[in-house]
Amino acid sequence: MRGMYAAGILDCFIQRNMYWNNTYGVSAGSCHALSYISRQFDRARRVNVNHVKKARYSGPLCLLRHGTYFGFDYIFRTIPATDCVD
Repeated sequence: MRGMYAAGILDCFIQRNMYWNNTYGVSAGSCHALSYISRQFDRARRVNVNHVKKARYSGPLCLLRHGTYFGFDYIFRTIPATDCVD
């Protein structure tokens, strides 16, 4: 959730139509950068707020089932396929 500050800054850039040729990010910053470069205003906040408490998003269940704390298939396949991000 610490990356949400960066997501807010990137949304401000989108609102002001401020884009750069190069964008860099690490961890959550990379995910938020994807929303920025694809010009999907407020997507990072909506995804985190709407899904962060779901067991398929992150937590011990993901760790046991997939060997990673985050459910990357859920985050990068299920959410984009089912959520409206316009």
